Amino acid sequence: MRDDSVSESGVTTYALRISDAEVERYQVMARWAARSEADVWAECGISPGARVLDLGCGPGAVTIELARLVGAAGRVVGVDQDAASLAVAGELAGRAAIDNVDWVHADAASTGLPADFDVVMVRHVLGHAGSHLSAIVDHAASLLRPGGCLYVVDGDATAARFDPVDDDFVDLYHRYGQYHVRSGKDLAVGPRLGSILRAAGLTITHRHAGYEVVSPVPGGGGPWAARDAMVAAGMATSDDLDRWQRAIERVAADSDSALFAPRFAAAGRTTSRLSG
Repeated sequence: MRDDSVSESGVTTYALRISDAEVERYQVMARWAARSEADVWAECGISPGARVLDLGCGPGAVTIELARLVGAAGRVVGVDQDAASLAVAGELAGRAAIDNVDWVHADAASTGLPADFDVVMVRHVLGHAGSHLSAIVDHAASLLRPGGCLYVVDGDATAARFDPVDDDFVDLYHRYGQYHVRSGKDLAVGPRLGSILRAAGLTITHRHAGYEVVSPVPGGGGPWAARDAMVAAGMATSDDLDRWQRAIERVAADSDSALFAPRFAAAGRTTSRLSG
């Protein structure tokens, strides 16, 4: 499990259990992203031969999809501040026979990498960045080659919806949101991604938003994976865990259950390519 230590940038690590179930969840989401975002990924420059950075890569599920797309002539670098996640990422890449990825243990606001990337991708990191959001985005933009593209994806946890509504299951997600808000995080950052890129000096080239529909709901996802961290922070009790686990089992047993998760994305380029 990741701990809640604070990195040099002040970003608290995202306290999820790195279990087989969590890895599988990441892989499912990565495959969905590669399909649903294929056009914008290509528009940003993720194509054979490209050099791509996945900043805040976690266990590397999206990084591996990126590596497949850039092919043997390209290179992908996955960066994360959590060593346990990077260990899982390396293992997954080995299983998939992916050898065009480098894994770097570094802070998202200070990677030490050269400014030679065609594309930098930042997925579901900014909502957990707190007051260091601008430092992370500015650093990501600084790593682009002239004309390079920064592609950011995040959500709005306050707008998640469920059908049917199981009060205990909803309470798990609500408590998870409170846990992060008390840590100074903005889990509703998604709608502001365009402004964030403009503030970093980039020209917006793409924005989209919508709901990802997860049906049937397989389990408690990120909120359940963070249960130990919530208990340690005084945000949950053992009775809460028992109640939430029963709710997760009820929802997972309902083949018609659905989670509607909002997703926002924006892409911005340095101005050199646009100005010719």
